[in-house]
Order: sequence, then C-alpha cells, then structure tokens
Amino acid sequence: NYAASWARQLLFSRHRLTGWVPGNYTGFPLFQMYFPLPFALIAALSLALDPNVAFKLVTVLGLATLPLAAYHVLVRARTPYPGPALGASLVLLFLFQDANSMWGGNLASTLAGEFSYSISLPIALVYLGMLAGALRSWRVAVIAAGLVGVLALTHAYTVLWVACASAFLLTLRGPSVPRLARLAIVFGGAAALCAFWLLPLVWYAPWTTAYRHLWV
Repeated sequence: NYAASWARQLLFSRHRLTGWVPGNYTGFPLFQMYFPLPFALIAALSLALDPNVAFKLVTVLGLATLPLAAYHVLVRARTPYPGPALGASLVLLFLFQDANSMWGGNLASTLAGEFSYSISLPIALVYLGMLAGALRSWRVAVIAAGLVGVLALTHAYTVLWVACASAFLLTLRGPSVPRLARLAIVFGGAAALCAFWLLPLVWYAPWTTAYRHLWV
C-alpha cells in the first residue's frame, strides 16, 4: 500500500514511473529494482476509485483472470471439447493449494504480497496461446513482443518461463531462419519496449543489497 501511494505521487506529481522516495535506508529508488506495472495500474485506477479499493482490485487481478487465461491458451491450442473448460476449472486446484505462501501464483502467496507474480501468470498464458501464431506471422510476432514487454514490467520469472517455452516450441517446429527471426522480434522488441526500466536496473544492480538467502 505504501508503494502504491508513492506510485500515485511519482506518476501524477512528478510524471515518472521510477524515482527516489523517503523511507527505508534514508530513501530508496522505488520501482527501479522491482516491477512497476501493477503499481502503475493501481495508481491509474485510483483516479476513478478509492485508492484502497483500487489496491485490492489490482492485487486480486491475477487470481480472477488465471482461469480465463488457461481457457484461452487451450482454445488456441485446439484442445478438443471439453478440454478448455476442464483446464480452466483445474486452475482452481493450483490457486487453492497451500503448499507455499512465498513463491507466488496461489491465493496464499498473493495474499502474502506476491501479487505481481500472480498478475504475470495470466499474461504469460495469453502469450503462450499466441506463440504458435507468432512463429508463423510477423504481425502476431509484433503483438507478442508488446505482450512480453508488459510481462517483463510485471515479473521476471514468468519471462524466463515463456522464453524457455518459446525455445522448446521452436525446437519442436524446427528452428528455421524465419521462425528464429520472428522469435528474435518477439524478445528483442520486448526488451526495447521495457529498456527504459530494464537498462537502469542492470546498470545499478551492483549497488543493491546482496540477496543470498538459502531457501530449503
């Protein structure tokens, strides 16, 4: 909630997506080292709704749309009826499983604060639904690049996931020059779209606190 309130300040008072804010460590570069898009959505929605209501709606956005995204990707994969509906329904088993409250995606993790990750999952599934088309069509590849750019501003782990899935499908279809070129457009275009945030993140990474926790 603190970060969301500062997102409003940055966007509407300073017209920036990232910036230095007071607080921990006598100030820190908010959203330069974390994913800004969910907080920008909260800020935008707060123009029409109470900020706390906007915060709550955005934090559950991934949970509410994940079954729809699962339905979409199975329809695009031409899964026979009733496969898409069954797939969307089975997503509930994932959402309600309580084996973790840290790694994101399920209800417990989202309510513990990992809502950026849960928002990124349906975006990733929509991209996977477009992937076969992106390998065939330049137009779809350009649209997919925009989607991966949005995904990168939401969470990095799901970008790694869709990159691995893309390489796997490319291997299955045969890595021809046109397919390789379209996949380069997808990820190169996505990197260009989020470069305003990604390049400073990489540049300032040596100045960040080391994250060396050992998770068992």
